[in-house]
This record gives sequence, structure tokens and C-alpha cells, in this order.
Amino acid sequence: MLTIINTPLNCGRVRTLEVPNPPLLVIVPEQYSHEAERELAESLGDGASLIAEVLSFTRLATRVFTECGGLNLPAPDKPAKLLLMRLAFKTVAERLHVYGARSARPEMLATLLQLREELLQCKITPDALLAIPAFNGSALFSSKIRDLALICSAYDAELAHRYDDPRDRLTRLAALIGYSAVGDHGVIRFEGFADFTKQQLDVIAELMRKGSELEFVLHTEQLAATDFDDDILALPRETSRMLERIAVSYGVEVNHLTLTGATAAEPERTLYTASDAAAECELAAALITRWIEDDGTLSPSDIAVVAPNFSGRYEAVCTAVFARRRIPYYLSRRDDILQRAIMTLITQAFAILSGGWRYDQVFTYVKTGLSGAESIDELENYVLMWNIRGVRQWSEEFTMNPNGYSASEPDAELLERVESARRQVAEPLLRLRERGKSADTAAQQCAALYAFMEELQLAEKLALKSELLAMSGEEKLAAEYTQLWDVIAAALDVAYDVLGDIPMDQDEFGSLFTLLLGQYDLGTIPLALNRVRIGGTETIRETPVRRLIVLGASETAMPASEQAPSLLSADDRKLLAHAGVEIAGDFESNMHREYYLIGRVLSKPSESLTVVHRSDDRISWLAKAYLPPDAEPELYAPLTPYVRSRDFGLSLSPESVTLLYGENPVLTPTKVEAFQTCKFSYLMQYGLKLKARKTAEINAPEFGTIVHYVLENVTREVLALGGFTNVEPPTVRELAETYVNRYADE
Repeated sequence: MLTIINTPLNCGRVRTLEVPNPPLLVIVPEQYSHEAERELAESLGDGASLIAEVLSFTRLATRVFTECGGLNLPAPDKPAKLLLMRLAFKTVAERLHVYGARSARPEMLATLLQLREELLQCKITPDALLAIPAFNGSALFSSKIRDLALICSAYDAELAHRYDDPRDRLTRLAALIGYSAVGDHGVIRFEGFADFTKQQLDVIAELMRKGSELEFVLHTEQLAATDFDDDILALPRETSRMLERIAVSYGVEVNHLTLTGATAAEPERTLYTASDAAAECELAAALITRWIEDDGTLSPSDIAVVAPNFSGRYEAVCTAVFARRRIPYYLSRRDDILQRAIMTLITQAFAILSGGWRYDQVFTYVKTGLSGAESIDELENYVLMWNIRGVRQWSEEFTMNPNGYSASEPDAELLERVESARRQVAEPLLRLRERGKSADTAAQQCAALYAFMEELQLAEKLALKSELLAMSGEEKLAAEYTQLWDVIAAALDVAYDVLGDIPMDQDEFGSLFTLLLGQYDLGTIPLALNRVRIGGTETIRETPVRRLIVLGASETAMPASEQAPSLLSADDRKLLAHAGVEIAGDFESNMHREYYLIGRVLSKPSESLTVVHRSDDRISWLAKAYLPPDAEPELYAPLTPYVRSRDFGLSLSPESVTLLYGENPVLTPTKVEAFQTCKFSYLMQYGLKLKARKTAEINAPEFGTIVHYVLENVTREVLALGGFTNVEPPTVRELAETYVNRYADE
């Protein structure tokens, strides 16, 4: 039997107070499994694990494979798939019309892999693409589809060559779940989904075929109707109809159950405007401060701040404002692993070897703190002074005066420190360069890179760094550093296993390995639970929240008008649909998904919803649907005391001022003018006494001295030879060069 439980958009997960037909298996999206387990334990008590269980599709597959076989079959992870796509592309590159050899860039490979995964979820095979007829006036489209079919076919062949069962987990799950005990007894409830991929629907269809009792919780209703319900609820309502069609095809009885939810009081809904992102974040900080001070039952974890395009527009300013206001926050995200010091060191090492040893590349590498170089500032001053560039200059001993032309005698000790730093930086890189030149295969390139990392003792440095961070209370960073070496080792293993004996030079290996590292990520775990949640609109989609602040609720930002980049344009997808090849992700379905997700967020808070939009833009119609019809922007003025009452801790202490400027600072008109013009510049110049780096150049007085020296000596020599009328110009030039070089030596 199929039961569709229709719930309001603001409803959380269905609380299970008892399980009349155990066991209960709850299937939820991967990212919400922990929250669902917690809620299930709260509702059923200590015996929850005896009668109910929470799984994702991934863990469901593990359950079935454990019972029916296939659990230990090796399966490629995302980094391995990326390298397999590279091999596939190379085998068919000469046969491609649109995606030629130039398209084999690492970034292009990632985009191809993303499209292949999308086609796989929609159960579209390469043969189905090749069978698409040509359309009049669409030669480019036909060539593009043919190229994609060839690439995907070659990719599937690479999978089949290296793995016993090249099918992905969901395809194997759909094939085996009918033979398992899953669904033979009890109830399977799907919750937290707005729609399903075709692969997931295949799994569901197999459960219907075997007669399992299924429940689907879908948010198909609004607690209070709006004028936009047909848009906001289109996605889950279409999912409901699709499930009914599948059930009818298998002769399964369909029941509908509508839950209206608890009759809680309507949350307070408020509208504000702000001039820019910084003002929006300041407003949010002031509101949070006031709420916590006024309501003793409210904690930071009861509050969330979300915004569309949070990482691109709000993350930097919001985290800075909250840090200044001393508001504890947790940013839920996957950090870019390539920003970690050790990853930067490895990627910049390859960039240096392929990019000509540019200044920015070398010192990005050096300033990771893992290169082993000392006297970095003095080395950087020397490099800028003498414009050191290229492998030849970095390979040779530094002998020039570190102080430039202005000093008559070089500082021997300083020069020795600079030369020592050069050796510490350049020699490991030069050895990596030589090993890479002599390596013929990807496996040998892996060995060359590993030897480089061992020479720098990176494993030991990471372990020490992690220990020091833990001792200083930085548990989160300490935990990340313990993972980084494992990530690098895993990436090397994947590169060695997949690429193996394939011929590859160092430049190509470096670009592929950089892209390979980027496929891994480090999740952040909050070290303290009592923090304000901040992030994109997905931050609180399936978690309860008492007070919600939505920033950036302007017409141009919500809903997002830009589509995710893809090799298939909206017109391409329409032509495919016309040919009978339906690919999820067309513009209309993506917009309905966006409407639903934003509506889900806006309906989540139980006590208050605060919407903020740019004063120079109109409010989003989606946000306006959840505000009172006559809502007018509130005044910012009443919040001012909550902003100014904070001590931001940004002033210098009296002791620091004394150390910087002395007991009795001497002021001159120039200093006063500098202070009024730019206080930061005044601190840099007169407090920290920083000076601009110099380049080795000859100033006017020095140039005059050189010219006088050369003219005096050349004239004396020429007169001794009979005068300028009797000496040939080449001889005069040779004499001039001789005395210029002699002056430089002296």
C-alpha cells in the first residue's frame, strides 16, 4: 500500500509517537540523517533503535549489498571518476567535432563528469544520445550530442575495464532490493524529499512491485494560502502525482492523509530595508543582540541568518560583523581544501615549475610556512630588489648587494642568510623538476611528488602543527590538519591506481593532481552547539528554528535567476525533450525547485520571520508572499543602542601606544596631516615604521657619479691614444664598457 502524507510547508518531520506495524524504516536525504535520528529518538524514547531506524539511500544500498552481495565490490569515488573521464576523453579526442583536444582541460573534465552523472540519474545511455535524429538547422546541437555520446561511451568502457561491476550504487540497489528482506515487514517512510531522481524512483518502484508498505511525507499544502501556491508547491505536488502513477501501474492501493500540523501561533513577520550587504549584516547583529538580551529563554542556537548567494555576497562581511559584535556563529559549509597551506604548497610547486618561477607563485609557496625556508622577509626584499625571475636566476647563487646600489659594501651576514633561504626554497623544487623531467609515466610522477613531500617532511610538520593547534584551543583546525595528510595520500593512491603507466609529463600531471585534490573536502563540525546558524537558504531547510533573519530578499536575488553552468544549454535540453530524451534540470523545473526551497525556508520559523532587502531594489515576490499584505519597512533607529552598546575591542591599549609612539610623541604638521588623511597609513608609517620595498635602481646623484667616472677615465685613455679624431668609435665604446664594469665591481 502507498500512503501519501500531505503536510503544510512549515511542518517539520512527522513525529512518530508509536509504531503500530514495526519495524519503521525512515529514508531521508543524506545531509539530514543525523537530525532525523535525533528527532526519532526524542519521539520514541530509549527503545527507538529496536523498532525504528533512519537510513539514506546510500546506507540503504549498504544494507541490501550486505544481505544480497556486492558490498565489497570496489567502486570509484569522485576523484577516481575524474581521472577516468580524462582517460575516456583522450581515447576519443580525435573523433570529436565540438569538444576537441583543447577541451581536455581539467576544469572541462569536471564539467563533463557532472553532466555524465546527470545523464546517469536520468537513465540516459550513450546509445540513447546517438539515436537522437538530426534537427533542421541544428548541426551544432547534433555534433555536440554525438561528441557527448562518444565521451560517455568511452567513460563507461573505462569503468567496465577497471571494475567488476561498473554500475553505480543506485542502479545496483534497484536490481537487488527486490531480493532482499527490506520492505518485507513493517513500513518504509520517505521524508525530507521534494522530488526523486529516476534512479531513486526505480528503487521505489521495485519496493512497490514486491508489495512493501510505503509512506511518503510531502509538503503539498500551505498553512495559510498565498497567491503563489501553484508556483511554490508545484514540485512536491508533481512528485505526488508521479508516485501515484507508479503505484497504479503496479496495482498498488493509494491513500492520502492530510496533516494540518499543530495550531501554533503565527510567527511575527517584520520587514526592513538596508543600503548594502554590510548594513544588512549590522542590522541582523543588532536584532540578535536585542532578542537575546530581551528574551531569557532564547539562545543563539535558536536563531538563523540566511541569504541567497551567501558565500558570494554575504559570507565575508557577515562573519566579520558577527566577530566584532561577539556573536557566536556557525557557518555550515564545505571549505575549499585547496586553501589549506599544504595544498597550496603542492599546487604552487607545480605552478612554479610550469609558470616560470614568478614572484607571486614562489612567495605564495614560501609563505605557507611548510617550505622550511627561513629569513623569508629578507629573501623577498632581495628578490624584489634585483627582480629575480625564472629558473636560471633561482638556480644560481645570490651574490648581489642585498641593499642595492646605494650601499658601498654588501652586508655579508645578510647576504648569507638570503642565500641560505634561496637554497631552502629552490633546491627541493629543482630536484622535483629533475625527477619530473625523467619520469615518463603517471606512476613515476606520483613517486617524484612523494619524494618531494618526504624531503620537506610534510607529514611530520602537519602532525606538529595539529598538536600545537590543539594545545592552543583550536580544536577544529587541529582536527582538519590531522585529515590533510590522509587526503593527499588518498589522492596519490587514486592517481597511481587509475593513471598508472599512462605516459604523462610533469605539467599535465600537476594540473590533473591539482584538480584531483579539489575533489576532496573537509566538513566543519561545530565545536559548540550554542551558536547562531548562518549560511545559504539550505542551512535550515529541514531543521527547526525559532527566529529567522533572511538577508538579500530583493527581487534580483531571490529567486536566483542564474542557472548552474552546464554543457547543455536550455535550448539543448528543449531539443532533447522534443526527441523524447527528458533530462531533469530544465529552466522551469529548476525554478520550481528554487521556489519550493525558498518557501520551505520562509515558513520554518516558529516565532519570528525578519526579511531584509536592499533599499535600491524591490522586495522579492517570494518573500512578500510570507509577509502581511500591508507590511511596511520598520525603522532602524530603535536598534541603534544595541549596536553602539557593544565594545568591539578594536582600540589599542595604552601600553601598545607607548611602544609604538614613545612616552612623548612628537607631532609635526606633516604627521598631523597624515593622521587626518588616513589613520591606518599613519600607524604603518609612524607607529610600525614600515618602509616600502625598494628595487635596485640608479638614482640621479648616483647616475651623475657614474657618468663623471666613465667620462673622466675614457677621455684620459682616448687622449693617450691620440685623441677622439684618431680613435675608432668601437674602441671608445669598449673603453666605456670597461669602466662601467669596473665601477660596478668597485
